Amino acid sequence: MKDWILAELSKKKLALLKELHRYSQLYALNGHDLDLKAKYRALEALERTDLSIEARQDEIGILAKDQEEELYKEIKTLLVHLQALNRAGIAGLDAEKQDLLRQKRQLEQSGKLTGYLGPYKDQSLKNAPIKRGWQRGYVGAL
Repeated sequence: MKDWILAELSKKKLALLKELHRYSQLYALNGHDLDLKAKYRALEALERTDLSIEARQDEIGILAKDQEEELYKEIKTLLVHLQALNRAGIAGLDAEKQDLLRQKRQLEQSGKLTGYLGPYKDQSLKNAPIKRGWQRGYVGAL
């Protein structure tokens, strides 16, 4: 006998995975934070759905994989595609990190060559001269 609640939860899981896949593709193409936030929202909804499926499976003693074989084949292929997108996203972030580190090294090197960074690292410039004068009592003498 087919449990319709488990079937609906499985359909919801498939829909959420498709949404997550779409946002992952958009993030891989654009790299916008909005796509990343939408991806996190889809992940949170997917987590709640998975918990509901687990609770229903425990309640009725039937696995969703056994009941909804066709849906879970499609879910499996979506998960494989999501893994590939995640690997590509991680590779892109690593490349961006390396680029930023290279730019940082270039800026540090150019700062050493031009001397612009040296005076600002000096501790004496962090204390404002006005503050030192006020502590000595010069302000009231005017």
